[in-house]
Amino acid sequence: MARRIAVSGGGLAGLAAAYRLTRLDPALEVLLLEGSDRLGGAIRTTMRDGFLLEHGPDSFLTVKPAALDLCREIGLGVELLPTREGVRRSFILHRGRLHPVPEGFYLLAPGRLLPFLGSGLVSWPGKLRAAIEPFLPVRRGAEDESLGSFVQRRLGREMLDNVAA
Repeated sequence: MARRIAVSGGGLAGLAAAYRLTRLDPALEVLLLEGSDRLGGAIRTTMRDGFLLEHGPDSFLTVKPAALDLCREIGLGVELLPTREGVRRSFILHRGRLHPVPEGFYLLAPGRLLPFLGSGLVSWPGKLRAAIEPFLPVRRGAEDESLGSFVQRRLGREMLDNVAA
């Protein structure tokens, strides 16, 4: 009798888990459970006013090649779009306008103050809230924390809603 396992969620993590399980044991019967009518979770691509818009995660770090290797392994390598040297900019659609991600942003946090202060993505109170992040105490406890909870706790709700979401 074949072993069976269920994977809950057809987003990126669920799809990757289901794929890896089938590679580890081809005899394993994997059932993927997804509540919506499409796979991919928050990931989708649309065109608007001549711009290619990526919803959800729009990129991954290629310096750690695991994601790139997985894309190639499943046949998506030819679908990857590299950024052009000299024009590597990302934009966030906020209130009907495309806002450039301020220079110096790295992993959801502003690394350079002036570009962040000039951005229209976050209000002045939101910018002040994010600016106090280095002075906040370290979280105690070993329980897991979602990325959303972490961003809201460290940088504020507005950064979560307008930049990280």
